[in-house]
Amino acid sequence: MRKVLSLLILSVLVVSCGLKRNLPKGAPSYLKLAKLEEKIQDAAFVYETLSIKGKGRVQSPGFNQSFRYEIRILKDSLIWVDISDPFIGIKVARGILSPQGFSYYNRLERNYAQGDPKSMASKLGIEFQFAPLMAALGANYWQMNDERFQAFIANAYLIHNYDPSGKTLAMEAQNEFVNQEINSTLFRPNYLEIKQPTAGKTFRVIYKDYQDFADFKFPAQVEIEFLSSESTRVILEIKSVEKSDKLSTPYSIPSQYDLAP
Repeated sequence: MRKVLSLLILSVLVVSCGLKRNLPKGAPSYLKLAKLEEKIQDAAFVYETLSIKGKGRVQSPGFNQSFRYEIRILKDSLIWVDISDPFIGIKVARGILSPQGFSYYNRLERNYAQGDPKSMASKLGIEFQFAPLMAALGANYWQMNDERFQAFIANAYLIHNYDPSGKTLAMEAQNEFVNQEINSTLFRPNYLEIKQPTAGKTFRVIYKDYQDFADFKFPAQVEIEFLSSESTRVILEIKSVEKSDKLSTPYSIPSQYDLAP
């Protein structure tokens, strides 16, 4: 009996050590998923209200436009966006996003649009999920409700919602694939990607060059990409990030504006 017990212990040690030895070259130290998510939670950027300002540009086939922006965030409830001319600062557009949908008005074209997320997809050619977008704008890990799996690459951890082995759920039966790459030093995201292969859609966020803003770290640049029949890419260069207890989100569509076609 003692011999059997010894062999079982030895087997566990061999499997455990073998897993660690088989990590890719340059991979970070092995962490179980629960421990990794605990470290991610400890490193998360904590806020209730947030103001982000900077310059940006939007790119799509045949279109390239620069702008100034301010984004105000009420955690888990509202994203408020104000867009202005990049050179002279004239206010151009304002919009809000919430779990219920979106609304925006364009001061130059004197029109507006509003509706649920599906309406946004038809109006703007962009479909969004509020929870991952909220996490993305706060440069935080998106805590998925799905079962999660992990992998390792050089200098980073990968967390995804699918089992590459197909033992838990055949990949052919899954409609949405989520990948998150976690910086092994900061335990903050390097990128978030949501793919819907059947629908031909991808939402991707890339975080670049984490820097010190006051007493916290935040990316100096965030790239947001929507891929469907066409590609829309939004690049945000971040100049200031501030937590504020007195953050207002004024929004009122002028009565003389027409509904956008």
